[in-house]
Amino acid sequence: MQFPPFLEEDNDTTWDLTSNTGGGSEYGRAVTKLLNVNLKQLLESNDATFYRSFSTNPSLIKFLDTFLRFRSRTIDALWISTATKNDVARSTMVDERKIKSLDNLDRRVFTTFYRLMVTNETNASLGTVLSKHHVIDAPKLLDLCVLYGRKHHNHVRTIVAGAVKVNPHYLASFTQAWAYTTKKLVGSAALVNTEALKAKGNGQGNRTTKATAALRRKMRDVLKFVLDMLDTALSVVDTCPDIFRTSCEQPLEMLRAIATYLDETLRQLEQIFASLADGGAWDVDTNAIHVVRSLSLRLSHSILNQCLLNPLETHYRRETSHATKSNHVDTAEEEDEELQLLGTGETKNNNNNNASLTTANTSLWAVLNELCSSTTSMTALRILLQTHYNIGTWRKTTTGCLGT
Repeated sequence: MQFPPFLEEDNDTTWDLTSNTGGGSEYGRAVTKLLNVNLKQLLESNDATFYRSFSTNPSLIKFLDTFLRFRSRTIDALWISTATKNDVARSTMVDERKIKSLDNLDRRVFTTFYRLMVTNETNASLGTVLSKHHVIDAPKLLDLCVLYGRKHHNHVRTIVAGAVKVNPHYLASFTQAWAYTTKKLVGSAALVNTEALKAKGNGQGNRTTKATAALRRKMRDVLKFVLDMLDTALSVVDTCPDIFRTSCEQPLEMLRAIATYLDETLRQLEQIFASLADGGAWDVDTNAIHVVRSLSLRLSHSILNQCLLNPLETHYRRETSHATKSNHVDTAEEEDEELQLLGTGETKNNNNNNASLTTANTSLWAVLNELCSSTTSMTALRILLQTHYNIGTWRKTTTGCLGT
């Protein structure tokens, strides 16, 4: 069986008005049909034949790689143009048969990965097959989380956990991915800041039509890049929180980079788009900024929840329970003192040998204090935390920690 590669244009479901034959190009429809037929046949084969295909059929590996890379994401719909009546008409005239064909292909690709990992988890050669033939690597695992994590999170978690178990080196690749995400968030924020300063100094009257179009494209490229990174990170945190906690070495830096985007960069982007002489901020630009803001808040919430609040709550409950059993102390003053100690990283000497918090959790608690401080400019994150976790009004304590 031969599997042609999946290309970006194969996602097109818009009705072909020229030939009036269906969604997308005729070649794209033929490719999608062939891929469905061949994948169906592969999935119906016995386990030995199915497993052997990943070592003997390079076209299968190429197809799976290109499918995960080029299959459209949910956020891609943001960039569908509705500037003209023709654009609106094209966006609504879709071929339901092509949509169903792509849905079937989605299901069969995911089933292929799931069957490979589940039915061969005890196979000693699985690690070699995955790495030697490039069947699975860290970018593919990230793509699986983005494409399927929200709908099939348990199954995706099984695939990712199985891959990491077979080859623990994937965790190092995840660590590099989070460091890269933080670095690029900081870098893109600096780029937007530079352009915002230029726009403020020059004004829209001093910019040529060509320069205006180029600046709009440049800022849209920034938005697309940031949207993809945030969507990917959120998908992994929500789908595989244990993997994220294990592999992300600098969650504080990622939180600070996201907070900068929420507080400064998005406002600067709005100012830049508003200064453009070819119509200011278009609907597609405004919508993209809103989605970046939403993803930033959701990702921050997930990181704080998985890396900070859940571990802190678990530790606090365990240590408080231990202290209560040992000393029969359960007063409001004791609980308030415990919270203060969590912020400072200290421990009480109640003759119960309480273990101190880990450095990572103590550091993250400091970030939580920073985000929720009444003097911080990170208002969006502060409101999110106060509302979702019912934190209420925060006050400064003598130790510099925040308590309720």
